[in-house]
Amino acid sequence: MPLSVAVAGMLVVAVVAEAVSIVAVRTFAAPDGDAVDLEAVVDGLGMATLRGFVGGVVIWGLVIVGSVFLLVPGLFAAVAFYFFRQEVALEDRTLIDAMAASWRLTRGDRLNVFALGLLVVVVSQFDAVVSLLVGEVSVLAGAIVAAVLGGVLAAFGAAVVTRAYLQLTGPEAADEPAESDDPYDAALGPDDIPE
Repeated sequence: MPLSVAVAGMLVVAVVAEAVSIVAVRTFAAPDGDAVDLEAVVDGLGMATLRGFVGGVVIWGLVIVGSVFLLVPGLFAAVAFYFFRQEVALEDRTLIDAMAASWRLTRGDRLNVFALGLLVVVVSQFDAVVSLLVGEVSVLAGAIVAAVLGGVLAAFGAAVVTRAYLQLTGPEAADEPAESDDPYDAALGPDDIPE
């Protein structure tokens, strides 16, 4: 197979995978899982897929470049932009707006987001372990198990991250007072000084 055909095929698969991810995020974010509105799930899917794909490339580039510099900046970028796809899929944000919103959303919760991301990564590797074990008996069975289990674990990861996003953006999070609402977060005036 020529290199150009292989690269084009990989690009098509990556774009389709991004579209499936956007649909999964929208489905898992539906308030009633039994009554998912198909029109809402596929509304603006093309543009959301394009934004998600380009943003994913940009974010992975930042993670890779950051990882070259002692790993910590790469991990920081991965955590700070962890909810990028949810911002694109659910809020229909542009690339820069989605990155900025994810950055703001993770501020103050980055250790928890890191722990969640680590858990999702560890669980997502379960299919590789099982397929290796099954592959010792039958290569075909190992490949089938890897494909099926990989799909289930990918859906699990999308569901977990989307539900975490909804918890951070839900009404309970909005009820918390903002930092600027603190009456003591300002300079003292003449009325604040006792006589």
